[in-house]
Amino acid sequence: LTDFVFKTQHTNMDDMKPVETITLLDIIIVLSKSEGKRSILQKNKSLMINTLYLLRMIHELGKLGKEENLKPISKLSELANLKDNQQLEDDPIFGLKVKLIQLIVNLVWEQTENQNLVGEHSGFQLLLDCSQVDARNPFITQWVVMSVKALCQGNPENQAILAGLRREGVADSALWKELGFQLDPNDDKIKVASSK
Repeated sequence: LTDFVFKTQHTNMDDMKPVETITLLDIIIVLSKSEGKRSILQKNKSLMINTLYLLRMIHELGKLGKEENLKPISKLSELANLKDNQQLEDDPIFGLKVKLIQLIVNLVWEQTENQNLVGEHSGFQLLLDCSQVDARNPFITQWVVMSVKALCQGNPENQAILAGLRREGVADSALWKELGFQLDPNDDKIKVASSK
């Protein structure tokens, strides 16, 4: 069922109808917020895997720049250059990555098997890579933080995975520069220092 709903097969990407997918995703998210329904949805491992896989596909397409409406808008100047902010919000896939992350949070909430499933499928790396500010996905950073909490809560294996992750580079500093800050990656930890 979730293969059909989320159309995670590469051959189906051209046939993907965003409005239908988003509507079904919204319904699943509402159901996953209810304790009784959430436990039923959490048993569906295919839903968990397909949600994670769809997030990965959309995120990678956005990073590659192959789909204009999937590319993150992380700079204030890019947002200011948009002719119509309402057009951005009217796009059927506006907030899609956030919605997928919300569903992941609900599916892993106090559910060790799903927590482990995400950990085993490099979900931490994907979620953390999605954490950059993006006008197409409001509050994505906050939802990523919530997802990390939900994945680690009561799960020592995932806590170990998270502790073992290493920084592979500095986050895009263009936004920081626009805000008048600079990132100092010379230390093991990233320090934010005023550039004024």
